[in-house]
Amino acid sequence: MSKHWVVGVVVMALCAGAAQGAWQAKEQPELGRALQSARELPREEVSDTINSVTLGELMRVPNPDGKTIDILQWYFRSYSGPTMAVVIDTGSGEVKTVSIPDNLQIHICGWVIGRDGKLYITTPWWYAAERKGMELMVYDPATNKLEQRGVIAPKLGYENRPMTVGTNGKIYGASTYPDEMRVGVYEIDTDTGKITDFGPIGPSYRPVGCWVTAVAADDRYVYVATRNNPRYIMVLDRETRQSKVLVTAENVGGSTSVQQHRYGVTGSATKVVGAADPGPKRYWLYKGEAIEMRTPDEKPPWPVPGPEEPWVKMPAVEIFANNALPESDGSAEIWYRIGGARPGATPEEQGWVRITYKVPVYPTTLNHLVELADGRIFGTATGYGGGNFIYDPATGKTEVLGKITGLSQYCRLQHGGKVYMSGYPSSPLYIYDPAKPWTMNVRLKPGQRPPAEFSKQNNPWFAVRLREFAGTHYARSAVAGADGKIYFGGVWARDAASGGLAWWDPQTEKAGGFWQDLSNVAVNHLATTDGGRLIVMAASPVPDRLLNKPMPEQGRLIIYDVTQGKIVQFIEPLPGVKDVGRIADAGSTRVIGLANDPADRNASILYGVDVATSTVAFRKPIPAPFAGGDFRIGPDGAVWTFLGEVLVRILPADATIEVVGKVGRPGHIAFSGGDIYLGGANKLRRIRGAYKPAK
Repeated sequence: MSKHWVVGVVVMALCAGAAQGAWQAKEQPELGRALQSARELPREEVSDTINSVTLGELMRVPNPDGKTIDILQWYFRSYSGPTMAVVIDTGSGEVKTVSIPDNLQIHICGWVIGRDGKLYITTPWWYAAERKGMELMVYDPATNKLEQRGVIAPKLGYENRPMTVGTNGKIYGASTYPDEMRVGVYEIDTDTGKITDFGPIGPSYRPVGCWVTAVAADDRYVYVATRNNPRYIMVLDRETRQSKVLVTAENVGGSTSVQQHRYGVTGSATKVVGAADPGPKRYWLYKGEAIEMRTPDEKPPWPVPGPEEPWVKMPAVEIFANNALPESDGSAEIWYRIGGARPGATPEEQGWVRITYKVPVYPTTLNHLVELADGRIFGTATGYGGGNFIYDPATGKTEVLGKITGLSQYCRLQHGGKVYMSGYPSSPLYIYDPAKPWTMNVRLKPGQRPPAEFSKQNNPWFAVRLREFAGTHYARSAVAGADGKIYFGGVWARDAASGGLAWWDPQTEKAGGFWQDLSNVAVNHLATTDGGRLIVMAASPVPDRLLNKPMPEQGRLIIYDVTQGKIVQFIEPLPGVKDVGRIADAGSTRVIGLANDPADRNASILYGVDVATSTVAFRKPIPAPFAGGDFRIGPDGAVWTFLGEVLVRILPADATIEVVGKVGRPGHIAFSGGDIYLGGANKLRRIRGAYKPAK
């Protein structure tokens, strides 16, 4: 990027100023030296370590006796491992563990019970330096052993890996070749052990990703449904090895799927390209073609010699796995019952068998800190179900609250006494009331049922999936508007990279949002200005795979007026810069931002924008990069953030950067009683007397 606008000029004042006077940035020629010589801040670790492990799939495998099953409950520290399963044999009573090598991702693996009664698992070497391909593992319930069979489809393996047992009793699996972004299909003959790798099929999705959502097979053809743009139902002729697209669905609102039946295959789709109406359609997938169903009771075109029974029947063993999610010490339990209900007062009298065990748990990184009204710090550990906690500075005690298994948090906001949490996947919104007990994922016994998913009896309460309104898979940032609504900015994933803005109204408990006006940008961060009347979105250009609008040349600030309910301005603060970074409310109608300099990895750019006049007041080169963590207004009215490992405060009035000191790893920031609390490590770090609240 050309740096003509900083050569020979430390600060550029680009406007004469608004009504409140000119807004100019103070020159700081000694800032680089001050950052380099910053003192190490004295800090102490104050909270407990939050230990956790992620709960994975629960797999049922029928035992050879036809009456009992083996239960495999998987756990993993991260997608790359360590990964292990607790195996409970309900026939023999044996409890053991099995594990798989690191970099074999059990998360969203393919798995199916073969005609031989064994469990077949496929997953790629996902995080290995060399992309080896799809690995096959087989669990034998007769021996309770998991065998690693090796790579069966070289180079194959992307995020989704569905499997099925076809009408001929053989196993079929599908995934994606990342290098080509084409679908790949393989066959496992469980009678002979022979593997057939059919290689890539269908068109390439490059340069974007391709996700296989379902696979099904009859005696000659394999049918695959994909999710991205476009969305296909494809077919592979196993005899000729030729493939083609049968059904194409629209980019927006379209979907495709295939369903395996004992004697044939069906498909379904919405918003089919070329169809007379956009409504859902059902298909017979027969002889390599998609034949639209005319009536709901229409008979299949293939012969049906008997009942639609599975190849292997699953014995009727009840499982109660509510408590399989471990406590912070690793303790967990699973209950099972064979033979149905019995009279009795206790679960044991009713026939339930309780299996208790411990699994390894690991220290987590604490982040997403917010201050509660009473001065306590509410935070979470990173990743899925990492665990939420409250630290009380008055007592020095950490209360481990529990986990939200359906949320990987990217943003949270305390407003009106409630904490609003969202993130990934599908931008779920959870609302926590710290004045009430935490009730999500608490220990229960068989016969006890947790409240329904969206029930307000839960605390936190799962209110809505914001993706339904804004299309976003990730909610990245949250702010409160002057209209009382909570706003969330984020991005699509997989089938698009577009941005979206969603909101939640605590008064009406209704959600809303939009994405069409943001289809060619990603919304990375939010701020408010003008007393919350204006929502400012920091956005970067992305290819528009939904509406095909041209991609902007550079990043921009997008201004949404909550009183008008629409976007009213676009401001491009940094010519040639695609990522305009983090932003914060600088008072009145001013917004201050910090972006890394794409021309210098060791530098960043501080800028100020007056939204009222649509002008850039200053661009100030900074001799250090933004290092992650927070960029937020503190109780003293300053913007707090990190430049490298140095904690700094930025005075919005003149963009003066005050060096506070080195803190090591950056993280989210919380303020309480004059002390600063930092995330980004396994324990909360406290810096005493680090700020003075504004008078």
